[in-house]
Amino acid sequence: MTKTDSYKTAPRLYVQHSLHQGEEVVLSRAQVHYLINVMRTPKGAFIRLFNGVDGEWVGAVEGMTKRDVSLHLKEKIRSQESLPAVALFFSPIRKHRQDFLIEKATELGVTALHPILMHHTQIKAIKKDKVEAQVVEASEQSERLTVPDVHALASFKEMLASWPKNMLLYVGCARQACPSLLSIAQKEPVSSIMIGPEGGFSSEELKLLAAEPFVRFFSLGSGVLRAETAALSTLALLNGCRVKES
Repeated sequence: MTKTDSYKTAPRLYVQHSLHQGEEVVLSRAQVHYLINVMRTPKGAFIRLFNGVDGEWVGAVEGMTKRDVSLHLKEKIRSQESLPAVALFFSPIRKHRQDFLIEKATELGVTALHPILMHHTQIKAIKKDKVEAQVVEASEQSERLTVPDVHALASFKEMLASWPKNMLLYVGCARQACPSLLSIAQKEPVSSIMIGPEGGFSSEELKLLAAEPFVRFFSLGSGVLRAETAALSTLALLNGCRVKES
C-alpha cells in the first residue's frame, strides 16, 4: 500500500500556497465552507493538498472556526510530476456541453485551454473565472498534480498572428483527406490541437490555416462530430499513444 492509498478517502484541495514540512496552510473561505458545511470535517482530520509545484501533501486540521480552517502539513505522499504539454484550442459552445468539455479535458490531461472566437462560433463570451474554478475542481477529483492554464478568449486571427513560428498546430478536420492523428502521434509529439466550432471552420479560416507553415491537418473521421466529442476523442487518442509509449 502506498502513502496515497493510506489517505485516499481524505478530501483533496488545490491551494496557492507553498507546501513544505511543518508549514501552516490557511484555506480560502470557499474551501472552509466545503470542509465544514459539505464534508462535515472534524478537527484533527486529514486533508490532501497540492499546488502544482510541490507534490501532494497531507495536512491535519488544527484550527477551525466557522470562517477559518488552518492545516499543519504532516508529510509528502506524492512527488511532483509533469504532464506532457497538450494545449486545446476550442470554440466556446453552449453551457452544459462546455462544462462537460472542460471537466473531461482536464481529466484527460490537457495542460492549457484556449477559447477562440471563430466565424461559426455561437457563444461569443466565456467566463474565464468560472472555467478556472471548473479546472481546479476537476483536477482535485481526478488526482492530477497540476491544474490547466486557462487563457482569455481570443479571436482566430489574433491567435494565428501571435503563434510561435517554431511550434506546430494540429487542426482537426472532418470528412477530408488528412492523415489520422494516430499516425502523426506515432512519429512526432503533438502538443497543440485545434478543434473547430459547431458548423466547422469557414472557408476563409481553412485558407488561412492552410497558408501557415506551422499548421498540420488531421482527420476527425468520416462522420460529423459535436465539437466536444471531437476534442475529447482527440485527447483520449493522445493519452492512448502516451500510455503505449510508456
